[in-house]
Amino acid sequence: MESEGEYMIAKKNIVLTILLMSNLVFLWILLRATSESRKYKEEMVNMTQYAAALEVLDDIDSGVLRLYELRQNGKREYANRNEGPFEIWVMPYYPIIGKAHIEEQKAFVEIYNSKMKTMHEKMQRKAEKNESHQPNGKN
Repeated sequence: MESEGEYMIAKKNIVLTILLMSNLVFLWILLRATSESRKYKEEMVNMTQYAAALEVLDDIDSGVLRLYELRQNGKREYANRNEGPFEIWVMPYYPIIGKAHIEEQKAFVEIYNSKMKTMHEKMQRKAEKNESHQPNGKN
């Protein structure tokens, strides 16, 4: 009987070891997936910052002062209103595409608008500085 009891204990130990190992493997897979998801999100933010910065520079070079606002569905177009010197344009998002698309569009609008306002302020300061240093005695 003692050998049968030892056999049962050994079986339980094997089962517990297998369960423990499978839980560790599951945990490893979960952590790896979470890490990959975080990497994709960071990459999305980096690419969005890059795209927004390029578009701001292109718009500034073209003499366009615009800000975006998010709107569900539709298309990218002028919203028929201005906010100070800025034209307000619609940046559409499509919920059917998924949450990542919405987050990307939100990030683009925030980054673009921030960079556009910063560039406009710098242009204003530069213009004021140039006006104050006119050689015709307007100092």
